[in-house]
Amino acid sequence: MLGAAPVPKHLAGEKPFWPTAVGTQWVYTKGELEVTDEIVKAEKLPESILLTVRVRTNGRRQPWEATYELSKDAVLFRGKRDLQAVETALRFPIKNEDSWEVKPPPHPTSPAHGGRSRVEGTEDVRVPAGTFRATKVVLNVTELNGQPFNPTFARAAWYVQGIGLVKLQYGLPGAAEKVLKSFTPGK
Repeated sequence: MLGAAPVPKHLAGEKPFWPTAVGTQWVYTKGELEVTDEIVKAEKLPESILLTVRVRTNGRRQPWEATYELSKDAVLFRGKRDLQAVETALRFPIKNEDSWEVKPPPHPTSPAHGGRSRVEGTEDVRVPAGTFRATKVVLNVTELNGQPFNPTFARAAWYVQGIGLVKLQYGLPGAAEKVLKSFTPGK
């Protein structure tokens, strides 16, 4: 296990967009739930960094692990360690109105949202952890587990350099927002 993975060359000299230090912790609220994500492993690969993130929810579920892959080109969400599903959360360099196809393979126990993501600029976002200047990325969901999904909906995510995800909003009736309550960088 590494303490902190090296900063990718394209980010040398500037604050990394996504934290990579083991021990980094995000605490989110999602309705009545509190969700804690913590980097427990950072593994350097030839062209990227693989982060293992332990996810705990109010003690109601057993913790599970999610995997993110960071490269000079993108932040990829791989889901649970045993899943092959890949979703490009962000592409670098971040450009307003940039868009990309999201088409993860279906999985029987985890919803895989497919569609098209688009950077919709930056804006100030207020969450319990503070007010941040964030990049907004909207995924227009048109598929669920590889099948057409109707009616479609939009999932919006706000990302902040040096922190990562600060807010996630599903455009579905009754869906709770996921907002950052606190952020603690690892050492």
